[in-house]
Amino acid sequence: VHGDSASIDFALANRLPIWSTSIHMAVAHPVNGVGIRSFRFAYPDYAAADDPWLTYEQNRGAAHAHQIILEFLTETGVIGLGGLLLGVLLVIRSFRLIRQTDRYNVWPYLLALLAMTFPLNSHLAFYSTYWSVLLWWLLMCYCARIGDCELKADERQAVGIHNHIQQCGNPARLSEQRSLGG
Repeated sequence: VHGDSASIDFALANRLPIWSTSIHMAVAHPVNGVGIRSFRFAYPDYAAADDPWLTYEQNRGAAHAHQIILEFLTETGVIGLGGLLLGVLLVIRSFRLIRQTDRYNVWPYLLALLAMTFPLNSHLAFYSTYWSVLLWWLLMCYCARIGDCELKADERQAVGIHNHIQQCGNPARLSEQRSLGG
């Protein structure tokens, strides 16, 4: 593979025209995108005339952006991309806040979520029926499992109430001890 555009496009399974068209869509609809699952219908309006993904008889183009960041940006705009990035940051933060021993319990779900979104340039459509359902189910399992985990000691102190609950047993006993002066 040489460094020219045709070789790079070949190495990327002819996705450069899709990504270029995605960028045109995102620039035209920056706030909320073209709409979820509307990529294929908006594609002909932004694609180059010689785009290999255009089907003139059906007036459609590529089914999705084939790149998760571009898919969120083109279909849901900066609102959706911001939501994605916030979600990723919350997952990372929650993983870092729990004890090392509890990380083994949530790691399978996190690994599955990572596998679904990596590599970034060859995933299935995020908003497709089964893919989205599977991703949300794994995220729900991750959240449920991480809810059972304990925070690291330094994080419990930062949170405060969690430390009191752990020392006193449960919230009901905590209020009882306070009323008794203990």
